[in-house]
Amino acid sequence: MKLFSDSDLSLIERLEYRPGLKPTYDPMKNFLVWEDEQDFNLSPAGWEMINDLLFARSFIHRNLDFFAWPLGPEHYKSSWEQAIHDNLKWPGLKRLVLSEEDKIYYLDQMKKYSGNAGTL
Repeated sequence: MKLFSDSDLSLIERLEYRPGLKPTYDPMKNFLVWEDEQDFNLSPAGWEMINDLLFARSFIHRNLDFFAWPLGPEHYKSSWEQAIHDNLKWPGLKRLVLSEEDKIYYLDQMKKYSGNAGTL
């Protein structure tokens, strides 16, 4: 399974990991995203797959099994595993463990938008 078109892959692999960035929270999808993880020139399919990977990574950040999500967990799990298998050079794969500061931010944002902080 190929996750990205050649042109999208080229854009993604040009993204430069910048470890000093702070995340933002997407309340609609309940995930963190860093500025260096997105390229707004991606095709719609590429953009959708990046969002799927961001969503999948949120399960790792929250210590949840992919199957805790009732809507298509197989898709998110297989997409994530394929990205790892393909050794995708995407900055988002370098942020599997949150700093204490990012954990606090994530919990605060989840509580702010959903009333439930959840766990990390």
